[in-house]
Amino acid sequence: MGLIDNPVWVTFNFFNRFDWLSVFFTFLSEPGSTDPVWRFVRRVSPPDFGRIARCKQVHSDKICIIDNSSGINGLCGGYLVCDGLLTNVRNVPIEIHTADCVPVFIVDERRMVIGLVHCGRRGVASFVHLEAIRLVISRFDSCPEDIWIYLGPSIGRESYEVGDEVIAAFQGRYNFRADGRLNLKKLIIKEVIEQFRIPMKHIAFFPFDTYKEKYLSSYRRDGRAFRVMRSLMVIKPF
Repeated sequence: MGLIDNPVWVTFNFFNRFDWLSVFFTFLSEPGSTDPVWRFVRRVSPPDFGRIARCKQVHSDKICIIDNSSGINGLCGGYLVCDGLLTNVRNVPIEIHTADCVPVFIVDERRMVIGLVHCGRRGVASFVHLEAIRLVISRFDSCPEDIWIYLGPSIGRESYEVGDEVIAAFQGRYNFRADGRLNLKKLIIKEVIEQFRIPMKHIAFFPFDTYKEKYLSSYRRDGRAFRVMRSLMVIKPF
């Protein structure tokens, strides 16, 4: 496992509505000029951040909050043992890594709160996505109608056949078909709407499969040779 050498940096067009926010994501390589992916992203220059808050991801339900009482300098530069980060502090980038798991981007447009959550099957089984939204609402006094959610590149249902242990972990939460394939994005969207009544029009997702698209990283496809993709968000300085 390692970071991508000479990545292609993009941002998702979904976030164009927030002029106070910057979002960055890495592709393995440059998609073709006519590739349909360009309907959803645009290329950007590499970010130049002096300090970044990152997760040491452990497939848990733990979310770390970075606010003005957190001792920010001590939290940036190392790795926090968690699978999600929330902040309302300007100019403090947050980052997660994925390579088939779902990177979930959270924005409260009124409170100017941002979050990134690493949602693999174990984290979703532990409700990490719901814990992140719960904390946005409880710690930052957010309202569900102000929250926007974007689900970034991840493995698609057609490429994600799972075994009996995983099927058992989602018993009663997800209706597996006979082929035993899991759609993590569908489950995450279903549960955040049911639990918090976030408007469906505030939720979107990247529609391409990391396993199938060569410009995206996939652990299932590449095995030990895989490289992680970086997801970053930052509230712009004044």
